Amino acid sequence: IAKGLRGESLRPALHVDFQTWVFERPDKWPQRPQNDKPLIFQNFVPSSSATIKILALPVEVLLEVFSFLGLIDILDISSTCKSLRKYITNSETLFSLVRELINHGSLCWVKPFPLVKEEVERPRRRLWSWIQSDENNLQLAMDHFGNAEFPSSLFIHYCLVNCSSMKSRRRLFGNVKQIKGWWDVHWANEKTKRTRAG
Repeated sequence: IAKGLRGESLRPALHVDFQTWVFERPDKWPQRPQNDKPLIFQNFVPSSSATIKILALPVEVLLEVFSFLGLIDILDISSTCKSLRKYITNSETLFSLVRELINHGSLCWVKPFPLVKEEVERPRRRLWSWIQSDENNLQLAMDHFGNAEFPSSLFIHYCLVNCSSMKSRRRLFGNVKQIKGWWDVHWANEKTKRTRAG
């Protein structure tokens, strides 16, 4: 308000200031902003030039290891030394890494759920907007996260920083995952009790 924001331009600022994004619907995928900028990582000067043994592992193994971590954790790892920074923030590695995290890791919450009809139809056009090609070819958007044209890193950055709906989706997904964990433990305990009683 002090900055002179009013109407629709005030809403995002209120979401940030009061964290009201937690009440936002979790099914509004962001459209690509018109003036988006590529992600630029700051240069990092390491304290030592020791050889990093983890980089000797095959790429498939590294992707599997990283799939158990969150994106923030991986970027934290990239700040430990120049070699890892160069490897992780390389555009090809980052694309593979983010795609792996979306399909099988800690970023899977961003994908539409195929069992819910609205979850497939609603995001299709929004997600297509991130792929800059012929608008008539919506088939590209069917597998947008696997498409080489899809800017996965930029999309995830936008979801985590600028999109209230996706922040809410991430929080709800975490809640559901936690409840499922509790349920699995409870069910395992009940099964054990029944086995001992039987």
